Amino acid sequence: MKHFQYLFLLIAVPGIMAACTGPDSGETMKNCELTGPEIRERQEFAYEAAVRMRDRFLQQETWERMGVDPATVIPRIFDNPDRREFQHLLFTKIVPNCKKLGLLDAGDAWLRRRFEEIGVIQYEDWVDTAEEVDSFALTRELTGEASPTAAA
Repeated sequence: MKHFQYLFLLIAVPGIMAACTGPDSGETMKNCELTGPEIRERQEFAYEAAVRMRDRFLQQETWERMGVDPATVIPRIFDNPDRREFQHLLFTKIVPNCKKLGLLDAGDAWLRRRFEEIGVIQYEDWVDTAEEVDSFALTRELTGEASPTAAA
């Protein structure tokens, strides 16, 4: 399950970030000629996407269909260590990518305040997805060169 979650993060986070800034996912808000309302729109999109991904795993609709009151179940789910671990993984990718793109502090720092409110701002200086992908590529390259089968 952890591998699936990690794979999901590697695929979903860059997609969300590309949707926020356009087709060049390496583009930052500093390089864009965006108005204040356009920046806010992208910040709101990034925040809503992150919160929806987090909340999707609460399965509120499933509990309702089963006749269980979500208000009694969801607090227990929030306290579940596995769910906390997933939220940790999710936001360790989203927050640094938002910072790299310049969304975190653009405009009036609206997105920074939202991440502070939900308690995930501490991940802002973690490795962003692009750095991580580059690191994996370098590791594979180095491993491939050192591998005895690579020489054969």
